[in-house]
Amino acid sequence: MAKSPISTKEVSEKQVARLHKLIGASESRLGAFRQRRVEAMTQLVGRHYGSRMDKHAKREPMNMIYSAAAAYIPQLVTRHAAYRVRAPHNPDLKHPATQIETAVNRTIREMDVRRTMRQIVFDSVFGWGLWKTGVCMGAVQAAEGELHDPGQTFVDRVDPDDYIIDPAARQREEARVEGNKFRIPLSEAVEAFDNTDGLQATYQAYGGGSDTSEKAEALAVSERGPAINELEDYVELRHVIMRDEGILVVLPKEGEGVRPLEITEYNGPEMGPYGMLGYMFLSDNVIPLPPVALWMDLHEMINALMRKMRRQADRAKSVLAYEDRGADDAARIVSSNDGDTARVQNIDALKQLEFGGIAPFSEGLTQWLIGMFSRQSGNTDLIGGMASDSRTATEAAFVQGNASVRIGDMQAQVHDMASDIGRSIMWYEIFDNPDLQMQLSQHIKGAELDVPFKLTPDGLIGEFLDYEIEVVPYSMKPRDPDEYAKTVLQWFTAVVLPTMEIGLAQGAVPNVPAFVKLLGEEMGIKNTDELYTVGPPQQAGGGEGGGGPQVNPGQQQATGQRAPGQGMSRGEYYVDQVFGAAQQQAPKPQSATPFKRVGV
Repeated sequence: MAKSPISTKEVSEKQVARLHKLIGASESRLGAFRQRRVEAMTQLVGRHYGSRMDKHAKREPMNMIYSAAAAYIPQLVTRHAAYRVRAPHNPDLKHPATQIETAVNRTIREMDVRRTMRQIVFDSVFGWGLWKTGVCMGAVQAAEGELHDPGQTFVDRVDPDDYIIDPAARQREEARVEGNKFRIPLSEAVEAFDNTDGLQATYQAYGGGSDTSEKAEALAVSERGPAINELEDYVELRHVIMRDEGILVVLPKEGEGVRPLEITEYNGPEMGPYGMLGYMFLSDNVIPLPPVALWMDLHEMINALMRKMRRQADRAKSVLAYEDRGADDAARIVSSNDGDTARVQNIDALKQLEFGGIAPFSEGLTQWLIGMFSRQSGNTDLIGGMASDSRTATEAAFVQGNASVRIGDMQAQVHDMASDIGRSIMWYEIFDNPDLQMQLSQHIKGAELDVPFKLTPDGLIGEFLDYEIEVVPYSMKPRDPDEYAKTVLQWFTAVVLPTMEIGLAQGAVPNVPAFVKLLGEEMGIKNTDELYTVGPPQQAGGGEGGGGPQVNPGQQQATGQRAPGQGMSRGEYYVDQVFGAAQQQAPKPQSATPFKRVGV
């Protein structure tokens, strides 16, 4: 695997000082965004998660943030992206493109990129999603939370708390510097880098060091602080790309050295090693507006009312009031069980009084706010599979269409992210890999045949820019087997059967056994091979190779089908039987020219 060479370019002490100032300004600029992100995640997990549960924190009986996030994230990514690779400007590269496509899709699954993408999508809902691609060159990537082998292509999530961006940039593409912080054992840093004399342990062994209470990791049981013990000393370093110079630089923390620890040349895709996922990018702002920012106010209002209604419910009580002359009567009633009789001297001296209780106004307002939250968040009731408030089918279809527009736009952003990741993998794993040795197999469509092939640098045809990569639509969405089976069945009856006679004339024959077994598998039917076996083809005339079922003249008139043996080939008879049955079951058009059978 290709490795970025050590750069011959120098980074002066003055440039290092300026980089430290830039990193400090980036921390200041992103501080408020990170704080809002942690606040939103705190609302997501509530007061019953993690080791820092605050029993005095406000209760959130209606966790609307969780409901919205749980509705959106599965709609954006639940499966591995399937890629198509094309060479639109060179027809001669069609076959090599399919081989590269096979290699990319296998690599995506081996790297389990789906899990990384899901983490990035989660970050994008609460702040901004970040990823980093490249080739593992040792200590830098090995320290970033993934177990990479040297020379291995990687796709890693970057924690928004660790992100570094040029504060002078109005758009991310303008940033001259971009990077991230990472932790590494001090011993490994000393072994891997130069100029490490000034490094100091950020997290000291057996307590001490910095606190991360303002970071998202403080929500979890993995929080770090003075009470947390490390097996060894760690240091926190910075890894940045200087775009104009085309170099990657590893820096110590400010005050721990004035020289870079490592400088390497960047030889990756033009987009750079970093990427960002967001759904609403504002003019002249690097950080996008996260969906959770629009949910927080209504979430807080709903829970404030829910807490108020709980207090009202707690104060609710029913009291039996009595006058002095009815004290004995009240005592007899209080001591009676439900359904008993009680003798009283003066029933008018007793009265049941109700106090407190949930105010109808509060209850009605809460229900209205819940509906407004669903509307503000893009109808999460519908997206999440819960009931819609639509009164008619037309209204439900309209609401579904509007919800699909928002989801569709977010899915398009996720697909762009997946395309960028796939393009990076295609570059690092295939075109910039002198050690490329991939033993693959390619399925030949129209034949039950897998042809093995080996992808090597000498076998690559064309250049990286000759190929385009895109994500197969809907490949990342959850797929319900029942819905998929219905879709396949609808496609077969509405598209395949009506065109089967014309297709037969062109040599196209539907594979009915494969179709039946596919539906059986998707419907969860076991042992389809035993339930549906394939024997010798039946021809007209009866018996093996001699015919299908006999059709009497009365049946022929009723169905409009011809009897076998009347100048019909086996294919024509097959089409006549299946296609005629399909015509009877298919819905008749309201106003259209009757379909005419065309003889082959």
